[in-house]
Amino acid sequence: FEIARAGDTEVLVPLDEKNLEVLAIGQDAMCIADAYPSRPFPAKVSFIAPSVDPQRGSVDVRLTVAPVPAFLRQDMTVSVNVETGRRDRALVVPNDALGAVQGNRAEVWAVSDGRAARRKVELGLRGLALTEVTAGLQAGEWVLADAGAALQDGDRVRVVASAAPTGAADPATRKELPAKLD
Repeated sequence: FEIARAGDTEVLVPLDEKNLEVLAIGQDAMCIADAYPSRPFPAKVSFIAPSVDPQRGSVDVRLTVAPVPAFLRQDMTVSVNVETGRRDRALVVPNDALGAVQGNRAEVWAVSDGRAARRKVELGLRGLALTEVTAGLQAGEWVLADAGAALQDGDRVRVVASAAPTGAADPATRKELPAKLD
């Protein structure tokens, strides 16, 4: 026989302490079990440990799962996306376009009249593929993704549009974290 604790089904997430600033009880999350990648299930942040594990530099976060999918088993490996913020409308750029990131400030290569110009921007919500820009760019301006170190202010460039990174239609910022079902 196997002894299991009674109560709600939870997912235990060892969260890097640098992410604590954006985490709060009650935030929605989406979980995906490695064994069932096509069957995501919802969860909610229900507990944030009061202390940080000094060896790991992480804090344990528990997510309550309701309703519990029938396929879920104890000790499964689960990936978790916690929604830490949402905007109805946001100006976003690919994370590959950001350079010299320091806190909520960064630099991008903007294109004006066919020439590259280094531009300072302020950042808002951050996702896995896209980051919100709250100041320094206007809607419709072109930015260069992964411009490289060889580019200089004033260099002539030709813009070639590419598909936006996955997640572009979703203005929510999510943090993907490895987790363990508890």
